[in-house]
Parts: sequence; C-alpha cells; structure tokens
Amino acid sequence: MNLFDRISAWLGATPPQKNTKRDDVDVFHTTVSRARHAMRSGKYEEALAALNDVLARPPATSNTLLLMNLQLSRVAALCRLQRFDVARDVLATIEREPFAGDAPVRSAHLHIGRGMIAQANADPATAETHYEGALALAKQTSFPSIEGRAAGHLADMYLRDGNASYAAHLLQQAIPKLSPHHDMEMRCYFTGLHGLALIEVGRTTEGQQRLGQALRLAENMEYREFEILWRGALAVEAAEKNHFEEVHRHLLLVLAHVGVGVHYGDHLLALCRISKACYRLGDVSAALDYAQQAVDLLDEDTAPRLRAMAHAALGVAARITGDYTLAVAHLTQADDDYDQLSLTPADYPYTELLRNIGAAYTETGDYAAAMAAYERALDYAQQNELHFEIAGTQRDIGIHYMRRGGYQEAVGMWTQALRRYESQEQHAAVARLYCDIANVRRQFGQAKRAMKDYEQALMLLNSFDDLETRGLVLANAATAYVDHGDLATADAFFTEAIQIAQKMRDRPTEARRRGNYGWFLLNTGRAREALDMLRYALRQSENLDLTLQAAVQTDNIGLALDELGDHQQAIAHHGRAWQMLGDSDEVYWKAMISANLAHSLIAGDQLDDAATLLDSALEIARQIERSDVIVRALCGMVRLALKRDGLSGASDLAAEAVTLAEALSSRRLLADALILRSELYARAGQMDSARADWERAAQLLTMLHLDVSVRQPQWKTG
Repeated sequence: MNLFDRISAWLGATPPQKNTKRDDVDVFHTTVSRARHAMRSGKYEEALAALNDVLARPPATSNTLLLMNLQLSRVAALCRLQRFDVARDVLATIEREPFAGDAPVRSAHLHIGRGMIAQANADPATAETHYEGALALAKQTSFPSIEGRAAGHLADMYLRDGNASYAAHLLQQAIPKLSPHHDMEMRCYFTGLHGLALIEVGRTTEGQQRLGQALRLAENMEYREFEILWRGALAVEAAEKNHFEEVHRHLLLVLAHVGVGVHYGDHLLALCRISKACYRLGDVSAALDYAQQAVDLLDEDTAPRLRAMAHAALGVAARITGDYTLAVAHLTQADDDYDQLSLTPADYPYTELLRNIGAAYTETGDYAAAMAAYERALDYAQQNELHFEIAGTQRDIGIHYMRRGGYQEAVGMWTQALRRYESQEQHAAVARLYCDIANVRRQFGQAKRAMKDYEQALMLLNSFDDLETRGLVLANAATAYVDHGDLATADAFFTEAIQIAQKMRDRPTEARRRGNYGWFLLNTGRAREALDMLRYALRQSENLDLTLQAAVQTDNIGLALDELGDHQQAIAHHGRAWQMLGDSDEVYWKAMISANLAHSLIAGDQLDDAATLLDSALEIARQIERSDVIVRALCGMVRLALKRDGLSGASDLAAEAVTLAEALSSRRLLADALILRSELYARAGQMDSARADWERAAQLLTMLHLDVSVRQPQWKTG
C-alpha cells in the first residue's frame, strides 16, 4: 500500500482505481517516441528494439494507420541494418495475420514495404512496380497520407531513373497529402527530393529553396540521416557555383554527424568532397589530410565508385603538395572506369583526373605518359563538347611543353586555349592565360610583348568578379611593372594581391606574395624592410611545408643580407636555401641560388668556391635557356675576374650580360651588368665608354630608388 492508499484508508475514503488502459497508451506513445528519436539519431538497433516492443503489444485503441506506418519504420530500420530477409518476414507476417481495417490499406502498405526492400537492394524495377501498386491501391482508400507516401516513393524512383519532370509533378501532389503529425520524416525526405527534381528541370532557385526547407525540417527533428543527405545536396549545389566556402561549411557539419558503420558511404564521400573544397580554398595541407582519411577508410567491401573517388582525392592532393610519385600511384588507381562514374560538381571530373595524371607524370619526367593522359583528356572533352575542359587541357599541355623547354609550342597551345575561353566569355580564364603567356615571354626576353599581355589581363579585371584571378593578375603584373619602372603601381599591385590572399584565407598564396613583395622591397632600395617581410613570409612557408617557396625566400634573405653588408650570414642563407631543395629537380632555382651564393662568396674572398659554383650555374642556365640566371652568373664571373685581375675574356662576358639584360628589360640586372662593364672599360683605359655605362647604370638605379653612391664602380671611388 502506497502512502496515498494509507492516507485514504485512514480517512475512510475509497482509493481511485488505476486506469490500466490509459497507462498502456502512455507506454505505447513513449516507446514510439523513443523509437523515432533513435531512428532520427541513426541508432537503428535501438530503434528496431523499441519498434519490436511497441508492435508486439499495441493498445487495443491504437490507430490502424499509425500501426502500419510503424511497421514500415521497422522495415526501414531493418533495411538500414541490411537485414533484408527479416524485413521480408515482417511483411509476410503482416500479410498472414487478420486485419481489421480496409484491405487496400494493408495491401498498399505491404507494397510500399516491399518497394523499400527492393530499393535498398538496388533493384529499382521491382521497387517501382511495388510503388505503382501501392499508389493504385492507396487511391481506393480514404487516407490521403497513404497516397502521399506511395506517390513520393514512386517519384523517388522516377528521379533516380532520370525522369525529373514527372518526379517533380508527383512530389508536388504527394507532399500536401502527408499527415502533419505522423509523416514528418517522409515530408522531410520528399521535400528534399522535390528540391532535387526542380533543380534537374532547371528551376534551380526554387529547388535550392526546397532543399533548404528540407534541411530545416531535418534539423528541427534532429534527423541525422536527412541532415547528412540535404547538407550533402546543398554542398553539391554550392560547388556548382564555385562557392567552396559554403561547400566546406556544409561538409564540416556532415562530418560532425557521420560515423563508420551505417554512415560509412556518407563519411567517405564527405571526406573526398571536403578535400576538394579545401584544395579550391587553398588549404593544401587540409586537402591532403582529408583525402588520406578517405583512403584509410577503404576496405575490400567499399563500392568501386567511392574507392575511385578516394584515390582521386588523394592523388590530386599529393600532386598539389609535390609528392608526384604518390600522386601517380593513386591517380592511376582511380583511372579505371572513372569516366563511367556518376559524378557531381563537388567531385573531381574525369578530365580533371586525367589532367592531374598528366601534370604528375610531367613533374616526374615521364613526358610520354603525361602526353598520353593529356590526349585522353582532350579527346574526352572534345567528344562531350566540354569547351571549358578543352581549354583547360590545352592550358595544361602548354605547361607540359614549358617543362620540356618547348617555349613556342607552349605559347601556341595557350593561345588556342585563350581563344576558346574568349569564345565562351570566360574572362577570368582569359586573364589567367594572358599572365601565363606574358610570364613566358618575359623569361625569354620579350619584355615589351609580355607587358602588352599583362595590360590585356589588367583590362579584363572589370569584366568579372573573381577575387582569386584578380589577385593572380595583380601579383604577376606587379613584377612586370617593377621592370617597367612604375614602382608606385607595382607597390599597389603587390599590396592588393596580398590583401586578396588574406581575404580568401589562401595561406600558401599569401606566403608566396609576401615573399615576392620582399623581393620588390629589396630591389627598390628598402633592404631592411625587405628582410622583415621575407622573414615573415618564410615563417608562413615553413609552417605550411612549402619547401620551394621557403628555399626561394631563404635565398632572398641572403640577398638582403648581402645588400646590408653581412656577407657571412648571406653565405649561410644561400647555402641553406640550396640544401633545402635537396634532390629536387628544381634546376632553375638551384642554378639561381648557386649564382647568388657565388656572389656572396666573392664578397667574402672565397674565390675558388665561387668560381666552381658560377661555372655550374652558367652551364645549367644555358641548358634551360634562362636568361636571368645566365646574366647573374656572367656578372659573377666578371666580378671574379676583377677580383683576380684576370681580365682576359671578361669584356665578352660583360657584353653578353648587358645584351641579355637589355632583352629581359630587367633594370636591376642591367644596372649590375653596366657597372661591371664600366669598370672593365676603365681598366682598359676607355674612360668615355666607362662613363657612358656608369651614367646609364646610375639612371636605372635612381629609377629603382637604389642608393647610387654605394654602387659606384671602383674607378669612380678612386
């Protein structure tokens, strides 16, 4: 006897009798609520246990339609757990047992359940047949919600089969018929499907709004599976518009919900796609990390599509981080039947896979394999009339030719790509190509033509709203404007380019541009400011494991220290920069760093070591036809000759340096070469020529805001 009963007995009152029916109903609804919560949380075992419990002894007053819907929920849980035989047994048991309601109600639900099992078993034809049967039977009942369910499931099949128009029509009719109380899960699912169908038929804005509604329903219910589904769909839509920050945001939230097991495929897919988003946002290390996680999840049961996508993600990430051997290994694994995969804008397309294979093979020196991959990409793009991809592949082939020393072929291929981009009004891509062409022309001594190309790129900046391309164009043009003598414009371009990289949170690009700005400051008479900027850039590059950038910035710090007269520290920095490149095939930078180190060694009277480095640098520079390194090495040899008073042949070296520097339109290199030739003329007694060269050099130094007094030839200082 409880306390209330004892008090009642003492008062002589009759205790109230328990309402066992009411208690049974309360337990029923509590258990149903627990099952729904578990289902929404992705805890399918827990949901199944609750559903089994509640359906084993439902209250006598239970709503028939609610019980049938709960049976379908049980089938759904069993399908999630891939217990298809058990699910079939559940439906068979329902069919055998007596049914108090209308026969079409039960039959319609049985068809829906069997359609769900067939759909989960990848048997769309059988699923569609069952859903059609369910819809026909549902129309014979007095329950619109059954018709809504059947029509929604049938629309799902039509959408998967490519008939988005009819799917949208069915869903438009189905959703209003669903019960606002018992069909919230299906309303969420069908609303999202309606969004996808509308997008497929070209009603993109309306479709995206429906996806947003579906996501909000899922969030309100805390329905994990649908949150994953609709966030994934919205991520794909964001990728279509190149809004990769939005893609990244959606996929981070997906990854917060997914786990191994029942969400294995969603987990793997999200990792692959967020890797691409990170790559597009410039976060290379994160791209590599997510892709590696995806590959680590692979097992023998992984679907071929997901396996290929994971290898593609890691292959691309490895290529952009410079691990070309790893890139080739994973990209070639992904290549098998990749062109047959169902892909979205959030995934790497087939042509991009092939282009990455070509780029990776190019960097490993396997030019035949690289060109074979590029030709496949070009053929595929042409067959499918993918004009943007055709142009992109042509651009990549141009880079391939450049790596092989084919300057004319590269410019020719880029020009083809440029014209194709122009025909598609892809102004940002056109601007990028103008910069590529200009950079090559500048390297090979065509400074005036290069300047025209940069100007074309700059003129296009108002034709598009693309921060990344704007930053790239400004950063490239800035260097040219230094040589052109417009230092104020160059400074403004460098500054804005850095700000754009910061705004985009593109840390590797910011580090590179800060390093380039440091080089600019160094070459315009601000060595101490340059030193601070270069050290800051170096810390960024080292934190991001950008080896080449870090080596170049370390070398430039050495140049700044030379400028400040600290030659021993300069030697240490140049040497460290050379060591950082190790066994890499960056022959251009190895040659340039060797030449710079030689100049520091000459200043430190280590002449024999300097001579060895200069011979090596000049030989490599001539092989790769890089005029700037040739000039730097020739100037070093002239300095060495002046130090040793061994002037035989030095005048020829100086003359070649002046000629090449003039062709490059590099004011700093030309000034250095003229100063050295001026000293040679003076020692040969040709004072008029010595004075003429010095006057030209002094004008150039003044244009660059460099201190003329500390750079005078020896004959001027006495």
